[in-house]
Amino acid sequence: MAQYFLHLVDGDDVICDPEGSDLPSIAAAREQALLSAREILAEAIKLGMQRVPRFIVAVSEGGNEVAVIDVREIVPPILK
Repeated sequence: MAQYFLHLVDGDDVICDPEGSDLPSIAAAREQALLSAREILAEAIKLGMQRVPRFIVAVSEGGNEVAVIDVREIVPPILK
């Protein structure tokens, strides 16, 4: 298991994940980032928020970006 951090990025604003998650692979980190993006988007819709982070960036414990999820890309086409 390796530790991965999921940071929220919107322009110059970055909210860093201070704890990270132990995950078995880069693919698992990407899936976790995708799941987190969906959860953030769903919560924003429920709360009527007008703004959400643009990207979820998965970073290895060594500091390498292993996945970047564009939150706009996970919205189903029917809702765009």
